[in-house]
Amino acid sequence: MAEKKKRRPSLSLRAQRKVRKMSTAPDLDEEGYEEKERFASDKSKHSGRFGILKFLIPVMLIVTLLISYFIIVANHPVGIVEYFGSKFASGGSGSGYDLSIFGGKPKYTLSDSGKYYVVTETSVNCYNEGGKVIFERSHAYTQPIIKVAETRYLLYGQGETVITVSSLTDNLYVNNLEKSIITAAISDSGCYAVAAKADGYDSAVYVYNKGNKKIYEWYSSGETVNALALSKDGKTLAVATFSVKDGNFSSNIYFLNFDSADAIMKSGYGDDIVYGLYESGAGRFCAVFSRDIEFIDYKKNTVKTNESDYSVTALKNINNKFIVLRNVAANQDQSIIEIYKDNGELVSSFSVNNYITDFSFRSDNLYLLGISKVYKYDMLGSLCAEADVNYDALYVEAVSSDSIACVRNSVIEKINLTKTGD
Repeated sequence: MAEKKKRRPSLSLRAQRKVRKMSTAPDLDEEGYEEKERFASDKSKHSGRFGILKFLIPVMLIVTLLISYFIIVANHPVGIVEYFGSKFASGGSGSGYDLSIFGGKPKYTLSDSGKYYVVTETSVNCYNEGGKVIFERSHAYTQPIIKVAETRYLLYGQGETVITVSSLTDNLYVNNLEKSIITAAISDSGCYAVAAKADGYDSAVYVYNKGNKKIYEWYSSGETVNALALSKDGKTLAVATFSVKDGNFSSNIYFLNFDSADAIMKSGYGDDIVYGLYESGAGRFCAVFSRDIEFIDYKKNTVKTNESDYSVTALKNINNKFIVLRNVAANQDQSIIEIYKDNGELVSSFSVNNYITDFSFRSDNLYLLGISKVYKYDMLGSLCAEADVNYDALYVEAVSSDSIACVRNSVIEKINLTKTGD
């Protein structure tokens, strides 16, 4: 019996068309296959490169952010939250000038990194250069003394026992000491030091970290501490002392690193007193005497002394420059200005035929307050601009190249200077 042929399953019309279309496609020759393989290879290479870039971009971004973070932490050890909080608080224009002064008559002002403090009889006020009020805070000290750092300041009263530490945004700590405070200092790291009287000793120095924990104590017998300064990183302390024997003064400066009570360097002076100490760059401090200015490098164990025949009236450390004012006692109408780099190099020295009561420094220009005028001088001692000021002008703060904030008895006004010869 003949075997029946199997019938192939029928295809749909659409499937038949597809089969016919596929069967009519031209065959690729050898050259076509090579071209197709090259295209596939190039596509694979591009795909691989793009994949590597997709991996590298986020990795590079993370590395950049980490490096930026560690740089900020290294340069601003007080912490990035406080650092950026300080920047935000001190930024902006505010309501601008004129400004009514809160808290009574100003006692003195202090400049620091684009802002300035006005300490009054009952308050501490802080303003930026644009006239924004950063804060206004009351105090109860009879003789208030302020020391400032990048994001913090400390306030105490001479001979009192309470010291307060604050940031631009908050009051942080209140420290009650057993004995009266002599002097204090604060660093950009938030670390601060306090010298006070002590039982059984002439003086004691206490050092606290940025969290207000005591980390070091140093005691002095036979010598009284009268000045302190901390390095920016808060790891080195300079302590100035004085003693009197047979009616003669002598002074010492001790440099301490908190590992021991023994100084890493000591500098002695037989016939003068240290009136002020300032940090002046990595490994250096500046000491102010009655006439001389001394820059001490405790790492290199070197001293650079700048002598003068005239007494120091005032010294300000502004933008890594030390500006010294000397009023000539024999001639009340003559003042001497000296400008030093933080390494002790004398940049400029010149005299002006005016009795100067206060000064400010900005962008290599000096702003000098006289009896009824304010003057702008360049680094070479040339008069560039001037303006009249009110009779009750007390202090000046440079807020732009050609304008100053003039602090008076109850108001701060902005004064524009006119170029000389105009």
